[in-house]
This record gives sequence, C-alpha cells and structure tokens, in this order.
Amino acid sequence: MTKLKAILTKHEADASGKLKTAISYTLNGFDGLQRFVFDGRLEIDNNGVERCIRGVALTKKNSLFAGSHDAADVWAIYYSLIESARLNKVNPRSYLNWLVQEIERSRGKVDYSQLMPWHCPVGRIDN
Repeated sequence: MTKLKAILTKHEADASGKLKTAISYTLNGFDGLQRFVFDGRLEIDNNGVERCIRGVALTKKNSLFAGSHDAADVWAIYYSLIESARLNKVNPRSYLNWLVQEIERSRGKVDYSQLMPWHCPVGRIDN
C-alpha cells in the first residue's frame, strides 16, 4: 500500500483529465482504503447504510411538497406510524388496517396508547 501511494503521489502532478481526477480521488480516500485492506471486518462501501436510510430520505424529499403545514403534519404522523410499525416488526399495512378498525370500533373513544404498533395483534413479521 505504501508503494501504491508513492506511485500515485508521484504521477498525480503529471496526470490530466479523468486520470488526474481518479488519482486525486484515490489519494483523498487512501486512509480509508488502507483501513479496509488491513481490517477484514470492514466493508468497502456504505451501500447497506444507504439502503436503510433511503426511505427516510425519500419521505423527507416528498414531504417538502405536501401542500400546506397541516398536510405536512399529517404526512409526518402517517410516516411515524409506518416506521414505528416496522421497528416493532409489524407489517405496516396490517397495522394501519387494524388501527382504523379499532378507531371505528370504539367510535373515537379510545386510549391512543393502546393503538401503538407493539399492541397490534396482527401482522407480526418474523425474521
């Protein structure tokens, strides 16, 4: 790795265009590359993390166009319920169906703390 860094550093000044860009990119991330090479527990990319936060990023982007502050509030509540269901290993669709049925059944006179996803009797997701 030391030899590779020396070669890249030596040729960085002479390079031009896309080659110079590639060399600069490699040198800027060289410390991370060395950690990856010498520690087999590390992954070379962060695709796993990016997949996990994709839903959050898309929701944030989509909620910017909710139309009004009230609509954005509703969107935030809805999304919070869906993510809470997922975190509690409950199918969000099953949870929302159960939630609406419970509200209708009780005619709105319900203890909302009992409507949280961890109380949902249907739609459990087993790993």
